[in-house]
Amino acid sequence: IFAAYYFIMTVKLIKSDSAEIYQMNKWLFLSVILVIGALFPGFGTFVAHILGVTTLTSLALYILTAFLIIVSLEYQIELSKKKKQLKKLTQEISIMNKKIY
Repeated sequence: IFAAYYFIMTVKLIKSDSAEIYQMNKWLFLSVILVIGALFPGFGTFVAHILGVTTLTSLALYILTAFLIIVSLEYQIELSKKKKQLKKLTQEISIMNKKIY
């Protein structure tokens, strides 16, 4: 039930224009994975054994940790870009103000 609710909430956020699609694509992907995992619980155990992980819980922990690290890295890169952009805009405004006065 949680997986379906997560998927529906992600789609609602995109439809209501509360979030950009390019920001929500990773969450939409995660919600699809959760729905598939909820519908086919044996598939997760099968994948865990193929990858050599002893339990499905350990596999989920590894995957979610990797997912959070990737998301954190993406946000850090975006933040760095915004800082550079803000610095450039501040400098441009300072130059424009100096020309006016």
